Amino acid sequence: MEPLERVTEALVFAADEPVTARAVAEVYVSVTGNEDVDEATIEEAVDALNLAYQQAGRAVRIER
Repeated sequence: MEPLERVTEALVFAADEPVTARAVAEVYVSVTGNEDVDEATIEEAVDALNLAYQQAGRAVRIER
């Protein structure tokens, strides 16, 4: 799992309320200084996470 996927997963599952891709991107950029991350990049990370969950037979999925 890539660092961006780890951060995305952690923020999604730790949040009390739904988190937008924009919010995840803003947090990531703020913490890492990597300005190459935007909403589309987070959406790709969510897709990768959902694929990994499916392949591992997990019963969870990140919904949009």
